Amino acid sequence: MEKPLKNTTSISIMKINKAGRSRAVASVAREFMFTIFLNGKELVTIMCSPENMKELTAGFLFSEGLIRSKEDIKKLDIDEWMGTARVETSGDTTTDSRFFSKRLLASGCGGSATFYDLSDAAALRIESGLTVPAGEVLRLANVFQHGSELYRTTHGVHSAALCEGGKIIVFFEDIGRHNAIDKIFGCCLLDDLPTKDRIIVTSGRVSSEILQKIAKRGIPIVVSISAPTDLGVKIAEKLGITLIGLVRGGKMNVYCHESRVT
Repeated sequence: MEKPLKNTTSISIMKINKAGRSRAVASVAREFMFTIFLNGKELVTIMCSPENMKELTAGFLFSEGLIRSKEDIKKLDIDEWMGTARVETSGDTTTDSRFFSKRLLASGCGGSATFYDLSDAAALRIESGLTVPAGEVLRLANVFQHGSELYRTTHGVHSAALCEGGKIIVFFEDIGRHNAIDKIFGCCLLDDLPTKDRIIVTSGRVSSEILQKIAKRGIPIVVSISAPTDLGVKIAEKLGITLIGLVRGGKMNVYCHESRVT
């Protein structure tokens, strides 16, 4: 019997098709409850894939505005057995008591939003001369879709990648689309990887919260295998982000700032 893929669980199932019914074994993605403690206080519990917890923690804290740089983190300890991260930050980081209200973020949910009105997005507007050939978008999407053995096995995770020059630089996956993005940015933060004038490729729906995370890292182009929401398109327009979606089968939709697609 083949060894189960990491971050999967094998379960017995009943398969039903035109030929009838049969017993089989299926691999399903693991779902993990992960709690972040910030400066001794319980901050949030995230439902996620049980891997790359340090990157997820750093990326989440940055996306929420609780840290601004790697230097804000004095200590970051992960206990994989207990499913916890304990973070100590420098004294001048944000510790607003409103964040400490015991939140549970399901795998499909994002964090709290920094802006709620389109006018607030103007402060994060991206100015970039980066362009990308349409053919390169299609090639990137093809490589991206074949990059996750976990997805091919379970069809139960999302993927995200940071790309430059037609190449994938950083790649992460998680049961939550927001978590996959946070893992990307946590890795960039901890490893001092620049994000400006690079491209994000994601498998998930592009909503306003996803664009908020991306704008904070100065990324001008977002490519998704899936589709955006209407507010996602409006926010991308305001933020100056080129939003490309439904990239599949040699086709794509460019929803705004199409001048960057050559």
